[in-house]
Amino acid sequence: MQLKLLIKIPKIQMAAVLVLIFFSAFLYQPQFSKLTSFLLAVGSTVLADLIFLKLRSIKPFFPKAGLVTGLIIGLLVAPNLPLYEIVAVGVIAMAAKHLLRIDKRHIFNPAGLGSFLVGTVFSHEISWWGVSWQQLSLTNFKLLSGFLLLLVPGLISVIRLRRWGTIGAFWSVYLLGTWVIQVGSGQNFHLNLDPTTLFFSLVMLPEPVTTPIHYSPQIWFGFFVGIISLLVSLPQFSAFLPVILADSLVLALLLGNLVFFKYK
Repeated sequence: MQLKLLIKIPKIQMAAVLVLIFFSAFLYQPQFSKLTSFLLAVGSTVLADLIFLKLRSIKPFFPKAGLVTGLIIGLLVAPNLPLYEIVAVGVIAMAAKHLLRIDKRHIFNPAGLGSFLVGTVFSHEISWWGVSWQQLSLTNFKLLSGFLLLLVPGLISVIRLRRWGTIGAFWSVYLLGTWVIQVGSGQNFHLNLDPTTLFFSLVMLPEPVTTPIHYSPQIWFGFFVGIISLLVSLPQFSAFLPVILADSLVLALLLGNLVFFKYK
């Protein structure tokens, strides 16, 4: 495939941006464990994708989806996890992609499901280490540049993938719910553009294969994920949930994938 055609593919564009996000996070706090865990996550996920293609007797092709999934996993899993856990996330993600289907349609977001299941089995939270440090700070260039870089995937999701309805619906619920929670508890409303939520909403939430294909269900999907993520984050709910289930974003996404499966 010619380079000009390759770089026009949304998944390749997303992969390039995710690599830049990793390098920005690594340069912000350079640690060798971050580099090794990231490379292991990407490598094991891509390799698992190729192995499943072979097992299914599908002619090998460049694993664009596996690459993007591996890059996302590399930004989510904690660098200090045992190596086998990092590999397990990638393998489970690709198993979900290739095997967990109904009528050839994918059910769950691979990176979300892999992170969720491994966290459940080994009792730890999802780290989000690569997308949790950025801030909209006008006095710190590193924090600001990292934050602006997080917005770039939104251009791909909104313009190329046409998922602006899902993203807009999610944020409308998220911001309104945040306002209600803050005001209801006697606080002044404070707009906090959390980088983790931003990354989730621009990269994982609008993933096209595991979300509704038509516009109206896309909006309802965004509303649903936003509402569930807010409910799970409330102390009244999160206090009774296991550690991994307290990650409201991933739990809400997986539930949304399941509830809205028939619209894919």
